Amino acid sequence: MSVTRKFKTAAAALVVLTLAACGTTEGRQEAVKRVVASFTPGKGQSNHTVSQAEIQGALQRFNGPMLLAQVPSRNSTAVLRRIASNGPYETFITGDRRTLTMVDGILTGTRGLGQDIMNATDREVRQLVTTRKGGVANRFRRYLDAENHTYEQSVTCYVERAGSEAVSAGVVSASTTVMTEKCLNKEEEFENTYWVDGNGLVVKSTQWVGPDNGYLEIQYLRR
Repeated sequence: MSVTRKFKTAAAALVVLTLAACGTTEGRQEAVKRVVASFTPGKGQSNHTVSQAEIQGALQRFNGPMLLAQVPSRNSTAVLRRIASNGPYETFITGDRRTLTMVDGILTGTRGLGQDIMNATDREVRQLVTTRKGGVANRFRRYLDAENHTYEQSVTCYVERAGSEAVSAGVVSASTTVMTEKCLNKEEEFENTYWVDGNGLVVKSTQWVGPDNGYLEIQYLRR
């Protein structure tokens, strides 16, 4: 699968929940149609960036935690809201019911993206990242392939501190420690970056989803 195809797949999976920037119901519906088209391969524009007005509109319309997620290569962005929490697990949803599940801001599952992460065993990595400590840890994920068969990925990850940075988006503003996680096995390697606040929450990140979807940039808009 080509790089372009991979990122088209990921972009199609992230649809803006709401565009409340337009004043009338008709205007909002037309805006939603325009954005949905731009996220669907073969329709409309090849990329879309959610405006600040659209973000503020989503924050005003919905309560509770919200995320901004982006496919970097296509400059395509979506707003997601939290629909469920189960202990430390938080599940966020797009307008067409694609979901991301996270613990402390670290991705542990997806649904509806293609080659989905069914579950993840990454407690060792999370412990290092959220306590802002360097070290070596193992990470395991179970994926669902195109034929609905599951397979496991196992990688060794090297976590390091990489400085500090202020982060601000939506109503979230935090001083963070930047952590990098470099993972590899015999077949592949990737690098995740996390911005971790003083409470151990990853408020911003660039995380590897998988070969078919590439990276997602994820940022909390509201906690």
